[in-house]
Amino acid sequence: MIRRLLCCVAPIALAVLMTVPVHAQLSPYAQDFEFLDQADPGALTTDGWLVFGNVFDGVSGGYLYGYGVFGAPNGGAAFSAIDFGQGGLPQGDQQLVIYNDYNNGDHGNGHWIEANVFQEQIVGAGDVGQTWVFSFDAKRGNINDANSELCPCSTTALAFIKTLDPNNGFQLTNFISVDTTDLPDTWGSFDLSIEIDASLPGQIFQIGFASTATLFQPSGVLYDNINFAVETCNVEPTVTINACDSGVSNDDLASGCTMNDAIDVCAEDAIHQGAFVSCVANLANGWADEGLLNAGDNGKIIRCAARYRRSFGSTESRKVPVDEGSSIDGVRPSYELGSSGSSLRGSRRGR
Repeated sequence: MIRRLLCCVAPIALAVLMTVPVHAQLSPYAQDFEFLDQADPGALTTDGWLVFGNVFDGVSGGYLYGYGVFGAPNGGAAFSAIDFGQGGLPQGDQQLVIYNDYNNGDHGNGHWIEANVFQEQIVGAGDVGQTWVFSFDAKRGNINDANSELCPCSTTALAFIKTLDPNNGFQLTNFISVDTTDLPDTWGSFDLSIEIDASLPGQIFQIGFASTATLFQPSGVLYDNINFAVETCNVEPTVTINACDSGVSNDDLASGCTMNDAIDVCAEDAIHQGAFVSCVANLANGWADEGLLNAGDNGKIIRCAARYRRSFGSTESRKVPVDEGSSIDGVRPSYELGSSGSSLRGSRRGR
């Protein structure tokens, strides 16, 4: 492996990638970890997962060095592992746990270690104009465990989409993220999306997760049901809500996709019928104000929304709880070393 040192950009440093085959376009990826061998140290590498570390000065926050790229380990004291028994029904038996690089001795020097675990591809010309969505389930692991003798802690975690320009010093050109530091211990669903514009073909594209920690503090976060796919738009000719055809043209929106897709978001987010109708009314009246609808069309859409019936529920109710303190029958990954006074040393600096 070739060590590449980079100057950091934005709060999170770049995870630079090894040479990969140039694809004509981005390819979908889906993984629920059920069929990966938990006992195989190379299972995540074989599935295409990579790691890169960045180190920052514990006092000034200045960038010190980076190391990688390496194949992602499955187990041990660094980066990642396949965990067992942490899911509800939608997550199945096996999950991905992301944690820090406790093999890096600079933990003991009070420096900050940023551990990135990711999949990568190259953007193709055929991807321009498409919107790609990175979705996943997540819940709290042992990150900032209040029962750890190493806490109070200030470890952080996030999920990301990144693009990097290899022809411009691997500069970060897109960084889209969601903070996963303070998740509850029940599963929730998340998604990030990016529209591929004409500047991106030939650039490196990453989806993944990061952990930033110091002093061997606990950092584990659990992920599952990872999906990366192009967003497909509802191209029905008219605005239709369930079986109610409003007769209004289902036009494209500047924000992406169509009117039907915007209404679908209302249906996903609404916690009761009134909230759904209110959301659709706001959309339809806004489209009317923008001149996107003919006179009276907003009323037709709202009437269809009022006829829509289904079981609404809050996002919280859709999460599947996991029994706290349950015993785990599978192999426990070594990320739990971060929850005790580990004496791990031996700096892992890529050569």
